Amino acid sequence: MGFFLLDDTYARYYVRWEESGAVWGLDYSMRADGGTVESRGGTVGSILPALVSSGDLDRFRRDVDDGYCTAVYDLTPWD
Repeated sequence: MGFFLLDDTYARYYVRWEESGAVWGLDYSMRADGGTVESRGGTVGSILPALVSSGDLDRFRRDVDDGYCTAVYDLTPWD
């Protein structure tokens, strides 16, 4: 659906989950360890369904108020 640059390192990707229609914010790193720009947001297609089907997604939920989505998840561990 879209994205928002949080700062010079992180971005939040907004996705709509088809089954419920809910919009979720998924936080990703935009930089590799060496500091080069390297978005890994394209991995959401494989990570998100696996986390939802396993019931693991909620452990990555952040306590963040974002008016563009119903929940925010920190997916930086998959960077």
